[in-house]
Amino acid sequence: MRNRVIIGLSGGVDSMAAALLLLRDGYEVIGLTVDTGHGDVSEGSQAARELGIPHITADYRKDFKEYVTEYLVSEYLSGRTPNPCAVCNRRVKWPALIEAALDADAMVATGHYAVAGKHPLTGRYAVRESSAGTKDQTYMLYGLGQETLERALFPLGCYGKPEVRRIAAERGLSSAGKPDSQDICFIKDGDMERFIKENSDAGSPPGKFTDPDGNALGMHGGIAFYTPGQRKGIRIPGGFRRYVKKIDAESNTVVLSAEEELFSTDMTVSEVAWMAYEPLAEGAFLTLKAKIRSAHTAADCAVKYSNGRLACEFAKPQRAVAPGQSAVFYDEYGYVACGGVID
Repeated sequence: MRNRVIIGLSGGVDSMAAALLLLRDGYEVIGLTVDTGHGDVSEGSQAARELGIPHITADYRKDFKEYVTEYLVSEYLSGRTPNPCAVCNRRVKWPALIEAALDADAMVATGHYAVAGKHPLTGRYAVRESSAGTKDQTYMLYGLGQETLERALFPLGCYGKPEVRRIAAERGLSSAGKPDSQDICFIKDGDMERFIKENSDAGSPPGKFTDPDGNALGMHGGIAFYTPGQRKGIRIPGGFRRYVKKIDAESNTVVLSAEEELFSTDMTVSEVAWMAYEPLAEGAFLTLKAKIRSAHTAADCAVKYSNGRLACEFAKPQRAVAPGQSAVFYDEYGYVACGGVID
C-alpha cells in the first residue's frame, strides 16, 4: 500500500504537479477523476496521458446532486450561506478516492495545499496549515475522518502556488498556465441566480429590505442572492452605505445596517467534526483560533462544548459571521482541531 497512490486528477495545475512530485518520489501513481456531472472527465484522462500514468473514473453524479447541488440550493433558499467545497470533499471526492484506494490497496493524494500527519500531542491524524499562505486549503478539509487521513498524502504542502506553476512548466505540462478554478467550480459562469432558478421549483421570490428596527427600505430580488456582509447589489437611498446584516427566511426579509453593526463576538457551531482532538467533554473549554470563511484570518477565540455544539467567543469582534458557512478551528501548532457549520 505504501508505494501505490490513487491521486484525484482534475486536469488542473495543482493535481498534475502533485502527481508529478509523487512520481519523482518513486510512487506508483494512478489518476482518478470523479464524475460529478459538472465538468469534463476527459481533462483528467488527458492529464494522465501527459503524466504517463493509468487513469480511472468514478461515477458520483448521484451523490454530487444530493449532497452538493441540492444542498447548496436548499441552503441559499433558506437564507444561509453554504460551503459546497467542504461538503464535496467530505461526501463525494474523498469517499471516491478512499473506495478506489481500498480496492487497490493504495494511499490517496490530492493537489490540496495542506500538510497531513499525526498531532504531536494527541497522536491523532490531522491536517495543518501549509506553506501556501492565502492558498492554504485546510479550511476545506476539516470534515475528513481518521481512516481517511491515515491514507492521505498532500505533495503540495510545502510549496506555494508560484513554485507549483514552475514545477509544471519545467515538465512542459499543459496546465502550467491554467487559471485557478472558481470558488464554486460547477457554476461555470458564476451566475448563482440562474443556477438556483434552474435547480429549484419556485426560485427565490422578491421581498423587503429593512433596517434593524424593521423599517422598510425597499425591495430585494430574493434572499438566496444575499449573504451577511454583502454590499454589492444594494441600492438604497440614504446618507451612508448599507450592508447585509441578517437574513430572515421566515419573513423573506433582508436586514441592512451600517458596516460597524456587522461585527459580533460570539457564534455557535453545530455538526461538529473532530480532527486533531477527541470530542471535548460536556462543558469543557479550549482556546483556539477560528476561521469563519476560507479567506478569513484565523481569530483568537475560546470554545465551550455543550449539547453537541460549540459556543465560540472571539477575543475581538469579527465581521459578518454567516449562518451556514463553515467555522474551522486551529490550535497553536496550526493543526485543524475541529470544524462545523455556523448556526
